[in-house]
Formats: sequence, structure tokens, C-alpha cells
Amino acid sequence: MKIFFLFIRRFGLNHLVRAVDEAMSWVITLLRRRKVAQYWKALRWDRVFHELAKQTRIVRAQVTQAQLLKAFDRAVLLMRSLLGKVADIPMVGRCAQETIDLVVGIRKIADNYIGKVLAPVQRILDTIIKRLEFEDMVQRRGIVNAGNFHFTGTLPEAHAVTLMRRVDPPPSWLGKGEPTNHMPLKHSDYRGRVDEMADKGFPRLTDGQIESFAKGMRTDTIKGPAKLYRVVSPANFSAGADWVTEEVFNTIMKSADPRATWRKHLAVWPDWNPNGQFVVYELKAGEELKVWRGPASAQIKNEMKNHHLEGGYEQIKFDAAFEYDASGMPGKRALADS
Repeated sequence: MKIFFLFIRRFGLNHLVRAVDEAMSWVITLLRRRKVAQYWKALRWDRVFHELAKQTRIVRAQVTQAQLLKAFDRAVLLMRSLLGKVADIPMVGRCAQETIDLVVGIRKIADNYIGKVLAPVQRILDTIIKRLEFEDMVQRRGIVNAGNFHFTGTLPEAHAVTLMRRVDPPPSWLGKGEPTNHMPLKHSDYRGRVDEMADKGFPRLTDGQIESFAKGMRTDTIKGPAKLYRVVSPANFSAGADWVTEEVFNTIMKSADPRATWRKHLAVWPDWNPNGQFVVYELKAGEELKVWRGPASAQIKNEMKNHHLEGGYEQIKFDAAFEYDASGMPGKRALADS
């Protein structure tokens, strides 16, 4: 709630929805911190945003005219009981009585004003609840039938393969046969170029990262203001190397089944990332970030003969665990879960 209200104070009520949306990125970042994650996991919160929306709704139920006036009345009664202890003390008793008279006078006119004062607060809480419920819907979306399953938590590769084989028909994101488009690059053909550009401040890619690209991989310097998005789960860190632009993320979210679209066109096997939340990396105006970008390559598994993930959507590679200066040059390595 403190994070949400910090952004609301900054943006103002005229931009309430934008403020809450901007705050959500930081709320997710907070939830991904190791100690915080351990806390909500200990509470057995499988649907974190659903639980947060429920808790916020409890707070919202307390922010009503009736509840606040009831608290006001309890305070007046407490003041009257305390007055009996000081009423006979010269000067103090008179001042205490004047204070109570003032509070009672405010109480008499509170009915006419407190509703107007509370209206913006109630609107803020309602907007926060809706945003949390939407985030829960985004995380749970796609679990609508047995033919299009998703995963949460850590998923061993052997278990993931078993699940994919059992489902008939197979999930919509799993292609049949051998891939024919977006074939992986050969790392040996690009190693020299990657190492050359690494000396100029661009990310150093492993052989596997090079092969995760299809034809069209290139360097680029992204200039702020801009946002990059990364899908994370309890099994991996928010500060990883795999990102997409806001344009690609919006394309995924607008599809009929965002999780299936993400898994299919960014070629992500369930044991790599079992689905989860997403985090946002924001570049402010004047900031730059050196990256590799290009289409994701198709992926195959030896254990899944005649099946593949299609790939084709643009991916961004840079290591968010590093701190970058305004020109996009990497500096010291930051904590992976910060």
C-alpha cells in the first residue's frame, strides 16, 4: 500500500490509473525479493495477487463513513472518561473541557463532510483492488481446459516431458513435427562477432544464448524512455537475461491466450520457466541500454521427438543483474534478487 500511495502522490488523482499501473512494477519487484517471497510462500499464498486484493478489500471495508464516525465516537467517550481524572485540577480541567467541546463540535458537523473527504480514498482503494484482481487474472489466465495446461512452481524436466506426453490433444503451444522456420543460429558462426561487440559494451552471450536466436540477431542501443518485460517464476530470478519490448509484451497480452502465445513464440519449455509473474525494467529519458535483439529460434527436445516450439517473436538479451550507466555501459554486478 505504501508503494501504491507513493506513486499516487507523485502522479495525482487525475492520473490515478497510470499511477497504480506504474506502482505495480515495483510491487512485483518487492514480492520477488527473497525474504518477501519466503514470507508469502510460508502463508501458502498460491495466488499472491488474489490474496493481496482480498486483504486490500478488508482495508476498504474499514474506510467508510460509518466506521470512521464509530471510531470518532469511541474517542469522544475515552476523552470524557479521562476528563473525570483532571476536571478538578485548576487550569488543566478547564483546558481539557474546552478540548472536548471542540472535538464534539467537529463530530456534530462531521456527517456533512466526511463522505466527501473519504470519496477520493475509496476511489484509490477501489482502483488498487481492481489492478490486483487484473494481475491475478493475468497470472491465472489460460487454465481453462485440460488441453492447454500451464505450470507453477519448480518443474523438473522429466516431469514436464511426462505431462506434455500425457495430454491429448497436445497443448496449443506445442508444435508437431520438426521445425521449419526460425532455425537456431550456429554459435560458431557468430562467436567472433559477439566477442568483438562485447568489448564495446554489448552483452557477452554464451553459446546457448546465441543459438536461442534465429536469423536476424543484431546489436542495438535502446534509448529511454522505454520499458522491457521479463516473465519470471518462483524458479528463476527477476534479474535475468531474457526480455521483450513493451510492443511484444502488449502483443502477447492482447492474444486470446497470452501464456500459450508467450511459450510458443518465445520458445520457452515448461522446465525452463513454468509461468509466473512478470517484472519491468524501465529506462528513463536520457538513459541507454546496449542489447542483442532478434527473433527467438525454434526449440526441440530429444525427449520430445516430432514436437517443437515455434519461436519467431523478437527477444532482447542483456543481463539485468548488472548496474548500467546512462550510456548503457555495464558496471558492477548487482544482487540477482534485488
